[in-house]
Amino acid sequence: MDKILLVALGGAIGASLRFLISALLLHSFLIKFNPLHILFTPTMLINILGCLCMGFLFFYLKDGENLKLFLVIGVLGGFTTFSSFGMEFFILILNQKATFAILYVLLTNILGLSAVFLGSFIARLVE
Repeated sequence: MDKILLVALGGAIGASLRFLISALLLHSFLIKFNPLHILFTPTMLINILGCLCMGFLFFYLKDGENLKLFLVIGVLGGFTTFSSFGMEFFILILNQKATFAILYVLLTNILGLSAVFLGSFIARLVE
């Protein structure tokens, strides 16, 4: 039960950070007047920041299961699941499974984006 509470608390903190950073970026001078604002959305920037933190914590946190649960699964999981996606890709590469890594990226993106369209289609059917 303690582990679930660590993850839940971390997740609440991560989701709150994502919300706050998105709000700040959306209303900041840099995003409003940046000609690249269409490409560099708050979600993209948060995903990149989350991946940077995940890569750092993967090597930095050697011990401390509770700290890993809180920071990696909780905070980063609430902040962005894209960091987990990036770490899973990285682990496949580290284990010399490049073919599976590429397949993982392709299938995750193609099936995930297709699921958005399918979910939208289903929602229109049940309206």
